[in-house]
Amino acid sequence: MNLSKLSTGILSMVLILGLSACGYQLRGSGHQAQLPDSLSIYADDQQLADAMAKALSMAQVNVVIKTQAVSTDEGTAISADLRFSNTKAERKAVIYDTNGEATHWRYSVSTSLLLGQGEDSKSFTLQEYQQVALNADAGAGSANDVIITTTWQQLYTALAQGAINILGRQP
Repeated sequence: MNLSKLSTGILSMVLILGLSACGYQLRGSGHQAQLPDSLSIYADDQQLADAMAKALSMAQVNVVIKTQAVSTDEGTAISADLRFSNTKAERKAVIYDTNGEATHWRYSVSTSLLLGQGEDSKSFTLQEYQQVALNADAGAGSANDVIITTTWQQLYTALAQGAINILGRQP
């Protein structure tokens, strides 16, 4: 009986060593996105532009935030490297209490991401949402305000991270 456990253990070790020797890695483990040294970004939503600039800076990418998606330089149209458009931030009540007051809300942010220039450009749709419970009886300056502010920040940060993941997979 102990012999079969020993042989199973040895077989497992041989498989693990064999896979690691050929460079096999689990998906997502140790993967570092190959990002450019610098990027220009344009976003039609300032919170998204700020979240994107912060995330890229943390990834050691030099960031220039553009005020226009396309600018001209000596008659030549120049697009920002990353362009976010049609950004929509929405808040919708989803659960109500017995008095008809909303207690749970769904916060969502969606945007279109354009990468590249001209015919080589690619388009992606990004969306993040989060459901939060709020106290229906609370007034201004309550814990609800902190929850709401934090929720928006988390959503924009998640969108920025999603954009970086897409960018890191580009050739």
